[in-house]
Amino acid sequence: MKRDITVGADLGGVFSSGAFENLKPRFDFSGTYKNVEKFPAEQFEADLLDAKAAHEKVYLQLYKQLELCEEQAKQKAIEKFHKTIRWYDVGKGLRFPSVTSVIDSANPIEWFVDDLKKRGLAARGMVVDHVLQHFIKEGKWIAPEMLPSCFRHLQIMKDAGYEVEGNLSAFVEKFEVKFTTGHMEVVNFKHGYAGQPDCECTFGTDKSIVLADLKCFNPDAKGKLRTLKQTAAYAMCGSKAKKIGIIPIHGKTVQGYSKPVITDEIKKYFELFLEDRKVFRDTFGI
Repeated sequence: MKRDITVGADLGGVFSSGAFENLKPRFDFSGTYKNVEKFPAEQFEADLLDAKAAHEKVYLQLYKQLELCEEQAKQKAIEKFHKTIRWYDVGKGLRFPSVTSVIDSANPIEWFVDDLKKRGLAARGMVVDHVLQHFIKEGKWIAPEMLPSCFRHLQIMKDAGYEVEGNLSAFVEKFEVKFTTGHMEVVNFKHGYAGQPDCECTFGTDKSIVLADLKCFNPDAKGKLRTLKQTAAYAMCGSKAKKIGIIPIHGKTVQGYSKPVITDEIKKYFELFLEDRKVFRDTFGI
């Protein structure tokens, strides 16, 4: 009696290719031996071992294909986000993604303005930040038009139709802000990220150090969540800050600012940031 014997294997997987995006590749292979004679028990047992070895060999080949597919997906994801990812060289040949790049990879911002407007908004933030950093370093306020570091940003703002808004000095006076540090590059080697917080300061009679981020708008609930995750990540890079916060400077109010957002829940927001870090790692393998 003759019969056909088929040996086959299949392999599939699921892996992340982006925020809330998955790929599900699947590969299969089979081969058929035609018109095989009926074997004695001993011969059948030997051929069965050969079939198992063939199955394992095919499985390994399929696994290599799956690994190749995963690597290609990572490369495509990296290419997709490459222009928006900021990297920090942290020594020993290591490069870590910035805190904001990590958060943006898991929580992409939907922009409803064109590229020129986006650059204008970014430039406006840079102008206010340069004014702040100059005050922290020199101890006095100066108009952005007098700061060489602001010239290029002011031109971008003008091209985009934006003006300098808000009143940072009035905010500092109102809330009795005392700055302890300005820009500083920070690194977290354990979790693999880096960044540059805006400042550390105290408010009024409360001497608790607050690691704060400057915003040129009054953030909504989502904006507050993003920024508090950002500042918590910075705080977990060896900072002595006991609190994190947001300094909203904008032209939507008569006084040119809104009330600061301050919290001591650093651990809570850091845990949320680590979820974004996992998404980044799952997406890019870094």
